[in-house]
Amino acid sequence: MTKEFKRGLIFLAGFLACLAIIVRLSGDKYVWSRPGGESVGDMGKFDDYLLDDLMNQPGQELSAKAKLKVLEELGIVFLEEVRQRLEKQSGDGYADFLASVGMGDFNYETGEWKPLTDQVYALDTEVFDESTMYPLFFQGLLSISGDEVPITDVVQDDSQVNWEEGTGLRRVKLNYNGKPYTIDTQAMLDWLDCSILKSVNDILEQEGAIKRYYAMWNNYQGMTILFLSPEEARVFERGTGCHLSTGL
Repeated sequence: MTKEFKRGLIFLAGFLACLAIIVRLSGDKYVWSRPGGESVGDMGKFDDYLLDDLMNQPGQELSAKAKLKVLEELGIVFLEEVRQRLEKQSGDGYADFLASVGMGDFNYETGEWKPLTDQVYALDTEVFDESTMYPLFFQGLLSISGDEVPITDVVQDDSQVNWEEGTGLRRVKLNYNGKPYTIDTQAMLDWLDCSILKSVNDILEQEGAIKRYYAMWNNYQGMTILFLSPEEARVFERGTGCHLSTGL
C-alpha cells in the first residue's frame, strides 16, 4: 500500500468520522423532530433525517429576510452590517446561513481568528493549521459561552502524532474553573476529531452546568454550534426544523 493511498484512506476516514459523530447522540442528549413535534433521545430519527437535512437543509425554501425574522424571534442578534450582508444571501438553509456568520474572520497570514458574533460558532473541520486546531476550537466555543464556561489554559500536545502518516493521538489539556482535564483525540491528518464536542459537553455535565454546546452539520464540511439550555434547544428546533446534537 503506497503512502499516498494510505493518506487518502485517512482523509476519507476523517471526514466520515466527523460526519458520523455529529449525528450520534447518547445518554440524556436530545434530538427533536420537525417543527411542532418532539422526540427526546431518539437516535434513529436523527439518522433518518441526516441525508435529508444535508441535501434539503431546513430553511432553504425561505428568503433571507424570512430566515432573519425567525432567527431574531428565537433570540439571535445580528450586527447591522452583518444583517445587511445576510439579507443578500439566498438559498442557504439555517445551518449554512448561521455558519457564514459563525465562521468569523480568519487571518491566514497570522493564524488568528476573530468572532463576528457571540451567539454562533461555526468551523470547517478540515483545519488550516494542525498544530493549533484545538486551541482555536476552544476559542470558538468560548466566544459563544463567555464567562458561563470557565475553561482556561487550553494546550494541545502533538507528541504522540505520526506526522508522516497523519495518525496517532492528540491530547488536549485544559482547566475548568481551575480543575485540570485531559481529552484524547484521534489524529486524522488535518481533520479535527469531532468527538471532542461530546467530551466538552461531558465536562459541562460533570461540573453541573445547565447549558450545552449544540451542533448542526453544515455544508462547509463542518459544524454550526450554539450554546443553549435544553429548553432553548427545543425552542430552536421547533422554530427552524433543524436537528441539534451534543455529540457522540
